[in-house]
Amino acid sequence: ALAILGDLQSSSRLASRHAKAFGNAVGALKAAKVAFTSHTEVLDGMLREIAASAKAEDARSQESVRSLDHERANLELVRDSHESRRTRCLESKQVYEAQAAEASQYAETLDGECSPKLYAMESSEREVQIHALEDAQRVLEGREVVKESAAYLNLRGATQKAEQSSMSPMERAAAEMGVA
Repeated sequence: ALAILGDLQSSSRLASRHAKAFGNAVGALKAAKVAFTSHTEVLDGMLREIAASAKAEDARSQESVRSLDHERANLELVRDSHESRRTRCLESKQVYEAQAAEASQYAETLDGECSPKLYAMESSEREVQIHALEDAQRVLEGREVVKESAAYLNLRGATQKAEQSSMSPMERAAAEMGVA
């Protein structure tokens, strides 16, 4: 537009009355050109800043995506590790519970075997065996066996004294031997 106005001014076709308006128009166009040039430079600088900022944001977002993927992989590893540790703990717990049940059952068995009742039974059997040995010793020495003692009554085959008057001599002999 300035070139066209410059050609018009050099051709002297303008009337003097339009020269002032022409000068104003050329001045306004020059001022507009300067303003547009400065705005263009400012906008170019802003566009460069925006492009640099966008590039930096893109780099940061890519780094964030990489970090997120890395953390996701770490979380999966931790979750897998936790699951395997939990499985091992459950298996160990089952083994320990089985061992505890076995130990409890063994303790009950020992309790049954070591009860005072069993000890009393064993003590009674021991007394009977001692008495039997003493009786055998008496027989070997030619003495008479005492049949009325409490230990004698615990022996197998011990019998109550039967009424001797109603027995035959054979039955009396059998009763004395403890076979009746």
